[in-house]
Amino acid sequence: MKSVCWLFSARLLTLECGMRFLTDHLQGDTYFKIHREGHNLDRCRTQLRLVADMEKKRTMEEIVRRYAIGPGRAKAFPSRADRPYQ
Repeated sequence: MKSVCWLFSARLLTLECGMRFLTDHLQGDTYFKIHREGHNLDRCRTQLRLVADMEKKRTMEEIVRRYAIGPGRAKAFPSRADRPYQ
């Protein structure tokens, strides 16, 4: 079950970072240092694209299945339909 949490956490933290960039952009770029106008907005978009890419490719899921769970325990890994976060 920990491996499922790792996968969820990677997506969640990436999404959270994107939301923080967006919040900072909307509040006048006071928290993160910027080098140009719209820098935090671009950072936000990049993070959101990364989350979408994580969802689409599922590469991390394959790595966790192969190394953290092991071939004999692959059935312990829930299917997409069983995941509460989707």
